[in-house]
Amino acid sequence: MSIFEPGNIPRIFGYEDAADEDIIRLKQYFLKRSDYYTIKSDLPLSIVVGFKGVGKSALLKIAYEEDIEDNKPTLWIRPDDIIEMVEDLSKEKDFSRMVLLWKRGIAKLIASRIASNWMFVYGDEAKSALMWAQESGYRSRDFIQKIVSLLNPKFKSTIDLASEKIPHEQGEHHILQRLIDDKKIILYFDDLDAGWEATEIERKKLSALILALRNMTTDIPGFKARLALRTDVYTLLRESDESTDKFEQYVVNCNWKNHDILILLVKRVLTYFGDNVKDMDLEKKNQYELNDELSKIMDTRFTHTFAWKNKPTHKVIMSLIRSRPRDMIKLCSLAAKAAYDREENTDKIRDIDFEKILPEYSSNRLQDIVNEFKNEMVNLEALLYRMAPTRKEINEKQKDLYVYTTAELLKKIKNVQQNIKLELIYKREKNIPTEPSDIAHFLYKIGFITARKIINGKIERKYYDEKKQLLKSGQIGDGGYSWEIHPAYRSAISTSQKNSWMNTVKIED
Repeated sequence: MSIFEPGNIPRIFGYEDAADEDIIRLKQYFLKRSDYYTIKSDLPLSIVVGFKGVGKSALLKIAYEEDIEDNKPTLWIRPDDIIEMVEDLSKEKDFSRMVLLWKRGIAKLIASRIASNWMFVYGDEAKSALMWAQESGYRSRDFIQKIVSLLNPKFKSTIDLASEKIPHEQGEHHILQRLIDDKKIILYFDDLDAGWEATEIERKKLSALILALRNMTTDIPGFKARLALRTDVYTLLRESDESTDKFEQYVVNCNWKNHDILILLVKRVLTYFGDNVKDMDLEKKNQYELNDELSKIMDTRFTHTFAWKNKPTHKVIMSLIRSRPRDMIKLCSLAAKAAYDREENTDKIRDIDFEKILPEYSSNRLQDIVNEFKNEMVNLEALLYRMAPTRKEINEKQKDLYVYTTAELLKKIKNVQQNIKLELIYKREKNIPTEPSDIAHFLYKIGFITARKIINGKIERKYYDEKKQLLKSGQIGDGGYSWEIHPAYRSAISTSQKNSWMNTVKIED
């Protein structure tokens, strides 16, 4: 049986969504970086910011599961847990009132979850506790201690009896004891920006939530909160709401260098084969040594493709992913499936397998970016396809096709605007016209284009989270950078002959 049996591929490379991943396997290959240690610290509030697919959910899930193992009172909050609060907030226009409603709702939610998760009885005392939490408990410094007391006036005797007389499945009383003794509780919020729309009401609701959590974690000793937001969502909040300057100190940037993603890939492959690997040992290896480790599962150089012949496999992979671990999972998983489907089926991925799946990989990445950001710009999908090189560009720019100076980029966008309506939603709401420079900055922000500069003969590339102000109107302009459509999208938008786009991707050896 091939190791690339469809059901086995996720066991090797991982699942795209951390929610689908077995926690034991996730712990085997999880790479602990500075963002992990920050959210595991005693900081009262942490806002994990990063693009979709960089592993924000995995980061929160690991921290949450470790807290559970350590018997720390911990709650995982999903969007459906707060749906009623969100509906009430949609009817509210006053921002201060929104903050208040979030505080009341969160306090009530904590009381409800403590009662259902860790108590024996959900009776009249629970109703009283929920009412107190919602009406006044949210502003009490003794919130945690008081809520436990209200939930079960006899909690001490209850806990004393628990170990001998009460079945374990009726309540995790060791956690309840920690709650009473330590007076600490941690809330993890994930997927809060699912279905995000860049409207004023959506921005106000999220800003109000963060401000409510900031106030509560400051006012209530022992109360900590961790939440994750996409980079573009957080950036829009910062730009549109002056109160969000208070959040900056709590931001934890979840972004990846390609070298770290390569380490992560190697760690996944080695742990799948049962190797006991330490992060520090992998971090000491250079990229070519890491590439050699991939030989267990794939050829380490391209040998058959015309465009990338004799290039190291890890260089090709890193050129095609958008500094997102999820892209690595998708690319390698598709190639593994192609290897499995090959007639000469082997247990190694070859360059021909990567080449075969590139059109599908690219189309999926373009659809990803449309799904992720379509609620922020009118006609986004049409814009992206129209960013393909024109026939004139193909004839005139045979070198550095898909690369534009700032002037060329703005001219290209102006030409697109003549044929289709392009508007940023938040600007339309304020009756402010969307200029070509706004669209250029948006394309940079969503990762469709990256900044590029040649320094000492080598190409330096920058993503939005590394230099946010580039191309922003009234800011520092282009900083001497030109602009490059990311290779992940080139096959999807290419209108020229098959595979010619591959020649535009310079794989540096």
